[in-house]
Amino acid sequence: MSHTHHLTLLRHGESEGNILNLFIGQDDYSLTANGRLQAQALAQLWAQENQTFDAIIASPLKRAQQTAHAVAEALHLPVETEPLWMEQDYGEWNKLSIPEILRDPATPKYYTPYDRPGHTGESRIETYLRAGQALHALLDRPPGRYLVVAHGVILNMALYFALGIPCHPSSEGPWFAFHHTSHATLTYSPERYRWQLVRVNDHRHLPEPPPVNDPGSFQIMFVRHAESEGNANGLWQGQAEFPLSETGRTQAQALADYLANREEKFDQIIASPLTRAHDTAQAVAKKFALPVETDPLWLERDNGQWAGSTPENRYPPEPDYLFLHHPVGGTGETEWDLYLRGGKAIANLLNRPPGRYFVASHGGILNMALKVALGISPFPNHQGARFAFGNTAICRVTYLPARNRWLITALNDLAHLHATNQQVSDTAQKIQMLVAREQLE
Repeated sequence: MSHTHHLTLLRHGESEGNILNLFIGQDDYSLTANGRLQAQALAQLWAQENQTFDAIIASPLKRAQQTAHAVAEALHLPVETEPLWMEQDYGEWNKLSIPEILRDPATPKYYTPYDRPGHTGESRIETYLRAGQALHALLDRPPGRYLVVAHGVILNMALYFALGIPCHPSSEGPWFAFHHTSHATLTYSPERYRWQLVRVNDHRHLPEPPPVNDPGSFQIMFVRHAESEGNANGLWQGQAEFPLSETGRTQAQALADYLANREEKFDQIIASPLTRAHDTAQAVAKKFALPVETDPLWLERDNGQWAGSTPENRYPPEPDYLFLHHPVGGTGETEWDLYLRGGKAIANLLNRPPGRYFVASHGGILNMALKVALGISPFPNHQGARFAFGNTAICRVTYLPARNRWLITALNDLAHLHATNQQVSDTAQKIQMLVAREQLE
């Protein structure tokens, strides 16, 4: 019997307040025609995929309720209402534009997580703690699959709380993208005390939004290597060398074709020196006529005597590593070693000029690099936060130096391996046509 909670955190569709570019907070706005189409497209996709949930829980605000009911109708489920999932209250800033807020003489005081926006609103730390309470209520339910329909800030604070990210002022720190009706998925395993973030900003049912365009930013695409012979045989590889499997070579080529068809742009392609990562990067580099730079900081964890072993012969009689300073596999890297190396890899990347970087690496070191970037402390024994990386999975992050902000716009994106899913593509095109028609009428 599984004890795992599977959570899907869905942001509402576009609302009337969103198109006015106002701070909405807990003010109540209905969905726009476009927002209704977005919700219907997601509902249609999930119905086609036979998606199931044990419960659908929504914020009481109209834009969340209308989105939740569109999905619930398609999946033949009721909607529960939970006020804990309401958006942050912006006090007197509600219904104001950013220029109007900046003219408020009290605005410069809103620099810490403890300051109240709009004089009477809810501080970021209060929203963060409310998100923790909402997550606690979900984990008090039986293990199962739960859909939460809510808002951008409260959903970000829920991810902060689950992953162990410290609360920041509203203008700083990490930010998880939630386009309208996009969703994040995560799981909680009590046996390991582990939250795993599986997807971020999943919007397969929608047209692709424009990329972040900031000339002073670092736009980084982290990619795990394609399937290796070690993966295919269920081995824990570490720094042992394994070539790509036949499936892996197909995955790497699919990734390269996908990125080229999307007309992605890169200033530099960087890879771990291990064959499985370097060959994945080489497939992409060939498409873009760029060289591959190898950087040993992006090597996978040194697993010591466990490298090349299977789970069956790895654990008995070997114990798990119980402390951060315990070497893995007797002679390998400790959790602290890997965390510090991940931090150095991130720092070296940000010491380059701002630009667009492709990094092909491995699941363990990519997890540590993300933890350092997001301010998440390491845990021993496979506990704590984890980020999912399938073979050739894409993670898109942007670092904005002027705001000291990491923007996470995609995680574990494997769209290139499902590019033949014409149904999703047709749905996205249909939305584009309907939205264009709405604008003309």
